[in-house]
Parts: sequence; structure tokens; C-alpha cells
Amino acid sequence: MDTMGLHSIFQGWSAVLRGQEDEVPILIGFNHDPLAGLSETKPSQPYIFAEKLLLGVSWLIFAFHYLFELFWYRKEEERVIFLPAHYLQRMRDTAMGELALQNTGDKKPFVSESDVLFAWWTRIVLRALEPAPSRTIMIRNVFDCRSILAELGHIPSAGAALITNAFFATLTFLSTRQILEEPLSFVASGIRKSLDQQRNMEQLQANVAIQKATLDNAGHPALFGDSGMLMIVCSNWCKSRLFQADFSAAVLSSGIPLSQRANQLGRSSYVNVTGTKTYATRNTGVVIGKDAADNWWLLYTLRAERWASVEQQLRSMSEKDVN
Repeated sequence: MDTMGLHSIFQGWSAVLRGQEDEVPILIGFNHDPLAGLSETKPSQPYIFAEKLLLGVSWLIFAFHYLFELFWYRKEEERVIFLPAHYLQRMRDTAMGELALQNTGDKKPFVSESDVLFAWWTRIVLRALEPAPSRTIMIRNVFDCRSILAELGHIPSAGAALITNAFFATLTFLSTRQILEEPLSFVASGIRKSLDQQRNMEQLQANVAIQKATLDNAGHPALFGDSGMLMIVCSNWCKSRLFQADFSAAVLSSGIPLSQRANQLGRSSYVNVTGTKTYATRNTGVVIGKDAADNWWLLYTLRAERWASVEQQLRSMSEKDVN
């Protein structure tokens, strides 16, 4: 289950607590799989990165590099990152200003807070990992496909409770040099462009088709890029609104006075993510969300010894802010 499914559960749970069962989202039953129909329709266009599909020797080379990394550097650590609201706001304002100066068309440029956050974090990670300047970096984002399923008529509406994993990847390919040397707005706009290009019905169907064909014919999931690339993966949970889950109806008495805290009664001040895993999740993480004070929380896994570099970079940001 993805976090949008969890969001639906929280919606229903809190509605029942309030005595408003009519507000419980419509549950899509387990006897119907809305995602299954995606592979039954012939895509109207090819997948945007079809020519980058890794097969045969190129796939084996990538797998070797990945497994060698896990074998040679066995220790990895998962940590929580807290980014105060004003840091991201400043970075986004700068990015929007840079894009406005570069814009020559009628369409106003746009990057979201999440685009800027992922671009910034990718830079932090690459400075810590120090890959070769020419190395290809795959920035792997994800999107929720419920609105597309509703558009196709597979579910009643995007707000229906679909308790499953209903997300797909959007990919952005840049070099280490581009990410570290170009303005942050360049990387953020690249991430936004990828979302705009790939988060639609035609590309979703094309993606599902090539994934199914690769799994059937090659025996492994489809992977796009080049054999020497480095993957930086992040899933944004902000739309699941975990910090806004409302359990005020279950509160018996208030703790800290509301005047002394940002979060409202019955809503979280901190969301912790934990679980069990039997596989490596290196260079992978999530944006947990934005709290009541608009501060951002991330959870990420890196090679253990590389966290010292991340800490130094974050400390440097803090010191510059003070000075």
C-alpha cells in the first residue's frame, strides 16, 4: 500500500471518530484491480525513454556495478533530515527568479517546492558520493496515478479509496556536472519537465506496456538509462498529508497549549517512518511531508560513511544563515 492509500484509511478513520460515516471514502474492492486494465490497451505512443532500455550485457553491467557497491561498502544508514521552511522558500524564490529571467515565451515558468527540494537534496547526495563529473545520474521521482485511472474510467474518482500501490516513476537524466555546476533552477525545472512529460495517460500506458514486455521476455523489470549510471531515488509523500491527519475527535485532553505550538489539536507535530526490510535501500528515500510550521522532513538511506559529508553541508548552510 502506498501513502495515498494510507491517506484514504486515515480519512475514513477520522470520519468515523467524528461520527460522520457518510464522509468515509468509497472503497475500491479487492475483487477488482483497476491497474490490471492498463496493460490491456495498446499504447498510442512509445515510452519516452524506450531507446534507453537496458537489456542483455548493458543490464548485467549495471547490475554488477550495483551489487559491487553493496558488497564493497556494506554499511548503510537511514537518517531523518529536517529542513526549516525559510531555507526552501528562499531556494524556490531564487529558482523562480532565475527561470523568469530565462523565459522567452508566453508560458510562465513554474517549479514546485517539491521540485526544488528534490533538486537540492540530489546535490547534497552527489557532493557526498563524489561520482565522476561525466557520470549519468538518474533522478527517479514518483507520481500517484489515481487521477489517470479515474480519467480512464477504471475507478469512480481520484478521491476513491484505492488501497494498493498506485504509483509510477518519472525519470530525469542529467550528468553529475550538470547537477553540481548548473543553477539549482536548471535541475528543478528538469524534474518538473519530466513530470509534465510522463505523468499522463499516454505515457503511463506506454510505461506499463514496456514494463510488462520486458518482464515477460527478459525476466527482469525494465530499467532505463546507461550501464554506468547512478540512481538517486526519492518518493514524495506530501500529497498524502500525513501531518494533516485529523484525530482531534479522539483527544481527551490537550497537552501543550495550542498557543505554544504550530500543530492543531489532534494533528501530528512529527511523523516517524519505520519498518522491516531485507534488502538494501541505498540512495533511496522519501519526503515525509511538510509540518504545520511548513518545515520539511525527509528520510534517506546512504552509505554510512557518507553521512559525515552530508552533515557538514547542512552545518555550513546553517552557519551561513546565522552570519
